[in-house]
Amino acid sequence: MNVVFFGATQFGLKCLETLLTINDVNITGVLTGKQLFNISYSKNKPVYNVLYADFQAFCAERGIPCAVLKDKMTDPELINIIQHWNPEFILVIGWYHIVPKQILDMAKKGIAGIHASLLPKYRGGAPLVWSLINGESATGVSFFFLDEGVDTGKIIDQRKIPIKLNDTIKTLYSKVEQESINMLRENIPLIINNTYSAFEQSEPYGIHRKAWPPRSPEDGIIDWSKGSLEIYNFVRAQTMPYPGAFTYLKETKITIWECKLFDWSPKHGQAGEVIGFVTEGPLKGILVATKDSDCPLLFTHLEVEGKHYTGIEFIEKNMIAIGDCFKS
Repeated sequence: MNVVFFGATQFGLKCLETLLTINDVNITGVLTGKQLFNISYSKNKPVYNVLYADFQAFCAERGIPCAVLKDKMTDPELINIIQHWNPEFILVIGWYHIVPKQILDMAKKGIAGIHASLLPKYRGGAPLVWSLINGESATGVSFFFLDEGVDTGKIIDQRKIPIKLNDTIKTLYSKVEQESINMLRENIPLIINNTYSAFEQSEPYGIHRKAWPPRSPEDGIIDWSKGSLEIYNFVRAQTMPYPGAFTYLKETKITIWECKLFDWSPKHGQAGEVIGFVTEGPLKGILVATKDSDCPLLFTHLEVEGKHYTGIEFIEKNMIAIGDCFKS
């Protein structure tokens, strides 16, 4: 089966590597993107792909034709290139651009992708980040056919993945990657042999009726009107490899890469106030009050002006004092 692949992320590259190990798969071409690229929702401000992978180098080493998206997916030159690759099936993973109808109709076996949610829940942008921010106890992976909607096509396979309280975006992403690879190994042969089944998505409900919006680094500002668990979820949803959740100490921007829920408070304080330092025991760092007076947060990994500090290092360098207050 002739397969064309669209991807621009490390996850996408792992999926392409998986495809190359499946019998009767012939990769006839790969479409990738630049690390810094323009997209409609960014309001003419280039987007930096923090999960970028160099598909061009990978394909060059293996003699696979590779094209880089220059402008729009509807570019006639690009359409001609993909047609020349003669796809029977197109797989789209780690891709940020809407696929136009000219390409949707090109492959006789269809065009499919993987979305990191249990569709129709969290269709749209940044599904794993939104799942963590919202404190979900589970997410999932959906292997589905693309159509002209936003993540609305028929589902080929779908699997649930639990979210633990200590999961971060990195650990959750790793779980999703592994389950996605398993899903491809099992389902691509079914597509080759036309023995798969696909089902319509259920009607979206509640907050999931509309597609979730993508996120930008500016969306990472911590809202100190939220409670401890909400802020903890917000931080772990945007930690590395993403740009991070941030706050301000006086006029200085502070990125919080890691924090913990702490079940003891030496005193009450206003939301964002430094109420103590923890310098002994397994957890060390800066104790910060929230509106949940009995459950402060412990900041254990921070960044200021490009330099990373543990909470203890931040304290020892006299960069913070009890009574200081973080602000949005």
